[in-house]
Amino acid sequence: MMRTKLGVAAIAVMVFACGGAAPAKPGPAVITFMERYEWNSDVRSADPDDPPGAYVKTAYLYSLVSAYRKLTDDYFGNVFYMNKYDLDDGETASNAAGVSVTRNLSGKASAICSYSYTSNPQRNVVSSPESTSDRLSFALKYRFNPKEKAGPRYSFKTTYSTGTDFSFGRTLSFKPAADGGLGGDWTYSVSYQFVWGLTDAPERGIYRTQFANQWELDLNYKIDKTQRLSLNYIYLNNLYHGAVTDNNIVRLSYMKSFQ
Repeated sequence: MMRTKLGVAAIAVMVFACGGAAPAKPGPAVITFMERYEWNSDVRSADPDDPPGAYVKTAYLYSLVSAYRKLTDDYFGNVFYMNKYDLDDGETASNAAGVSVTRNLSGKASAICSYSYTSNPQRNVVSSPESTSDRLSFALKYRFNPKEKAGPRYSFKTTYSTGTDFSFGRTLSFKPAADGGLGGDWTYSVSYQFVWGLTDAPERGIYRTQFANQWELDLNYKIDKTQRLSLNYIYLNNLYHGAVTDNNIVRLSYMKSFQ
């Protein structure tokens, strides 16, 4: 409870620190529902029947609902709830909820503050006890040519993320990206993310070093004004201390929005 209160308070401080925004009538809320199938090539197994330290192929189903709203001329808010279901074991793997506030600093730059809380229930099929965690993230994003229509649009984002007690799970990431149209209702985006671990606790096997390289490709198809499909591939090159293998992730998502 204390960590949750700290997370909410930190968002309030962050929003206040960004400065005041010009008063404006809030816009309508946009509600989005998403269903996502995700396949992973290498996830550490929690099944007691598998050898210790075994990595297995795993599939999940995500169900998400989010609400997005323009708060003022410069501020935008978003809240979400997401359920993660393990298709192999037939159990809920986690429930997560969060809130974020984005402030437009200019026509090209924005600042994002977000808080998320994750609950992992007691699992019956696999050896996984109940646990909870929450995180804060602070990000700056710069779009180099947001009005480009003929060619790719480029951006760069840097994110500081931490557990709310600021003593574990601290990372700093850098993410260059490009997106554009493929013709008709098709669009794409490609990105690379460098993740650096900031926590140095050798007694727990955690070191201040590079955690991962992540390459990502998205293909999106606009069905109509309220519906779209997304096919996503991620190659996760794990480099943290004790990492055994990399992970290939494939996601197929369907999204529908209401206003």
